[in-house]
Amino acid sequence: MEKIRIAIPTEEMEGLESKISEVLGKAKAFVVVEVEDGEIKNESFE
Repeated sequence: MEKIRIAIPTEEMEGLESKISEVLGKAKAFVVVEVEDGEIKNESFE
């Protein structure tokens, strides 16, 4: 059972539907996705 957390810089807080920010320093939010065994188990905003 492998778990991994991925932080994705986004331009809005729309979850996985958000547009990815092209500039990390100008990201308005981050979507943190928890992946377990190749499946998304949880997503949150930071």
